[in-house]
Amino acid sequence: MLNKVFVGWDSRENVSFEVCRSSIEARNTSPHLLIAPLKQKVLRASGVYSRPVDALASTEFSLTRFLVPFLSEYQGFALFVDCDFLFTEDVNNLMKEIDPTK
Repeated sequence: MLNKVFVGWDSRENVSFEVCRSSIEARNTSPHLLIAPLKQKVLRASGVYSRPVDALASTEFSLTRFLVPFLSEYQGFALFVDCDFLFTEDVNNLMKEIDPTK
């Protein structure tokens, strides 16, 4: 089972994040699934993300997505999706496609 889904979050697209999160929750079958927004401001405040602001980045989460392995403590499987994803079935179905030896 998948245990973490990180969703890119942008202050200009909060509604998109909420729709994405709701679509995951509505179809999720895992009682222990964490759905976490990647909020650059929070990551900066916690000292996890210190890269200079990129004026050319299209979203606030353009580069924070690369923190997912670190935020997962390099354990298990985690998924990153942009905030404009809409899930029409259980996100855990993706686990059927993962080769656990990789």
